[in-house]
Amino acid sequence: MIIEDLTILGRAAPDLMKSKMVKTFCVAGYSPSRGFIRVYPTSIDCPMKFWNVVRVPLERNLQDSRFESWKIQGSKSEWDNLDSKIEEIGTYPKKERRQLVFNLVDGCRNDINDAHRSLGIIKPTKIKGYFQEREKISESEQKTLLDFLDIPKPKNHWIKTKAEYQFIPYIKYTCSDCKSKQGYHNQQLLSIEAYEWMRKHPDNLDQLWENFRINDKDYDAYLFIGNQARRRNAFMVISILRFKKSNYSLSRTRPLIPWKKVEKPKS
Repeated sequence: MIIEDLTILGRAAPDLMKSKMVKTFCVAGYSPSRGFIRVYPTSIDCPMKFWNVVRVPLERNLQDSRFESWKIQGSKSEWDNLDSKIEEIGTYPKKERRQLVFNLVDGCRNDINDAHRSLGIIKPTKIKGYFQEREKISESEQKTLLDFLDIPKPKNHWIKTKAEYQFIPYIKYTCSDCKSKQGYHNQQLLSIEAYEWMRKHPDNLDQLWENFRINDKDYDAYLFIGNQARRRNAFMVISILRFKKSNYSLSRTRPLIPWKKVEKPKS
């Protein structure tokens, strides 16, 4: 399958793919023709960046049965040339981004879960960010091996995986139509933006929440969330999408035909 219209809405911090001993990213976005899409694995230099619109050949990931989950064709046998298969069509128009996100909003994380979807967007009414210290910090197996061997380091070897950071960012929020028994959700934040700030500014972590504008009355914040492959009821925040209120004219009228959030499987 070739996706012609995938807009990238989120990119998670890297993990180590042990089968190839390389650091990889999970990327997710929206396609008007297919609904929400998750692509894993992708390389560090993958051109699938925030708000890019890309054309990419995809195939099912047999290790992930979530309907929104795909991998790039040839990701196992053609890893070194995988980025060349991704064509950047353009950038989603800035003035239309907030309307796109608004049209995809669900009332609660529970609604997404009940619909057996693994991706969705929430507009929280209350939101707070905080950090929790990691109980055990992992040193990258790739980094350990490279430091031991007297060989040239590969490009981007310095990039850290999530497990190598001392602190974990979390988002605690209440949905606009929250159905949670406790009245809120508490989810780990995976955004590459968050982890890059933590890497570059380890002595000023709390500035991250101001950067995301989550408590700025002049901005609207939306949460792009997704569940875990092995724990389908456990969701995490992939990215925080924020928009300055005064810069956009937002239509409050929902379309008569709801926007496609998932491509229904054929019976």
